[in-house]
Amino acid sequence: MREFDTDMEIALEARSVTAGYGQQAKVIEALCLGIKSGTFTVLAGPNGSGKSTLLKALAGFLPLTEGAVELQGAPVSSFSAKRLAQLVGILPQGPSAPEGLSVEDLVRQGRYPHRGLFSRWTPQDTHACRAALDLTGLADLAERPLDSLSGGQKQRAWIAMVLAQQTPVLLLDEPTTFLDIAHQVEILSLLRRLVKENGRTVVAVLHDINQAAQYADRLVLLKGGRVKAEGDTRSVVTGEAMDAVFGVRSQVITNPVDGTPLMLLESDL
Repeated sequence: MREFDTDMEIALEARSVTAGYGQQAKVIEALCLGIKSGTFTVLAGPNGSGKSTLLKALAGFLPLTEGAVELQGAPVSSFSAKRLAQLVGILPQGPSAPEGLSVEDLVRQGRYPHRGLFSRWTPQDTHACRAALDLTGLADLAERPLDSLSGGQKQRAWIAMVLAQQTPVLLLDEPTTFLDIAHQVEILSLLRRLVKENGRTVVAVLHDINQAAQYADRLVLLKGGRVKAEGDTRSVVTGEAMDAVFGVRSQVITNPVDGTPLMLLESDL
């Protein structure tokens, strides 16, 4: 079994990847991107720019028309589904679960890649699930049906399931959707800690450029299925880049709290 080498510089790499859905065969086209190990990378861009498609391609969930995705130098397609699920966890947009499933039952599903067909539940499985519930602030809601939760609580439950998977790479599609500002900060701070304290590699789709600048190590701007800019947040968050990618006029200043870039939109009013 091939182990994950956390010392390798590149965790995931898209090599001239073209992919899409049905007649939209080229949502992303000839896209090249390397995701550095032990970093928090944010994918941003306008609607339809290919963010979610790229995330699915990196996870090995989407057949490629051209190119290849490599996990630490090996084609993602060369890994068994179970082994890939032990190394890469993904939270897609709009996940669904069977009716009546409890929060704890959902989180326990994150342990399936680490268990055999007839293997018993282990103390390690229990610890992983409890840690995930604690990290997402859901320990007191573990017995509640998922259907009874608010949108923000459901989102945190899905994040807890991915955390229970204990993969070195996490791919999260809009993880702060439905969350109020306090819980957005909690989740982004949690992802930041997972990178800095546990060496995880995190890739997340976010819409808030200022949140990306404050929490991420690297920012990738997509437009029309291609990478328009990528690098550390200070080099990417510029007025010129925001205009070119989003078509908005802005001023970028230094955040007085932490020194990160802060984008201020210009108004026509």
